Amino acid sequence: MKRTIILLSVLFALLSCGRKVKVWENPVIGATRYDQYTIKKVVFTEDSTVLYFHVHYPSMGGFTFGKETYIEADGKHYLITGSDAFELGQYITTDPKTWEKDFKLYFEPMPRNTKMFDIIEGHFEGAYTFFNIRPEGVKLPVGKVPAEYLADYPEEDEWPAMKYSEDPVTIHFKSLNYKPGMKTRLDLWHFDITDPSSFNQDIIYLNDNGEYDYTCKTYYPQYIQIVMSSPGPGWASSVQAMMAPGE
Repeated sequence: MKRTIILLSVLFALLSCGRKVKVWENPVIGATRYDQYTIKKVVFTEDSTVLYFHVHYPSMGGFTFGKETYIEADGKHYLITGSDAFELGQYITTDPKTWEKDFKLYFEPMPRNTKMFDIIEGHFEGAYTFFNIRPEGVKLPVGKVPAEYLADYPEEDEWPAMKYSEDPVTIHFKSLNYKPGMKTRLDLWHFDITDPSSFNQDIIYLNDNGEYDYTCKTYYPQYIQIVMSSPGPGWASSVQAMMAPGE
């Protein structure tokens, strides 16, 4: 009898482990065009994956998530199954005074050992996309720099000869760990001697491979200011690159 009780206790413990709920509190959103949204919690269960969202959005503007929205994790898709606040595909507004709203999105169950995932509403313009959602403290894998982007540079900047030329310069951009739909924006400022009154600004977006070839005339060696205002929670990064005609 004692042995039977022990075996039953072990069995119940195993069943309890199988039903155990896993929770991520305040996970990080790696990149999104919609920083009005935060994820307060992700709950993994046997039956569903539940995301607790908070949105701060003007009440005169409605929002919704389409019926084709899905989670992508480790190459697999998990379709959205519903929400506690609105019907999928139907618009809803935030509180008219606070412009805030809390809601849940339900998806098909994901493995509880999932380390990172994306939410994709679609690949059309304006679709909701949230990339690299992960527990706080978990870092992205280090991207490998393609060999063609590696070169030997002097330890200190060396200005090319100050020589006038109309040969264009091309800057090749490559973003590591990039995913289609991120739509990272780059603002580029440079000086154009043919129009001294202007301080040229060009705006480009990386393609779905995270690449872009930017070509312009510089006439003389100069610095170009590059600001990457990523679709993300309100951050940007900048760098000054040296360029010279034909280089």
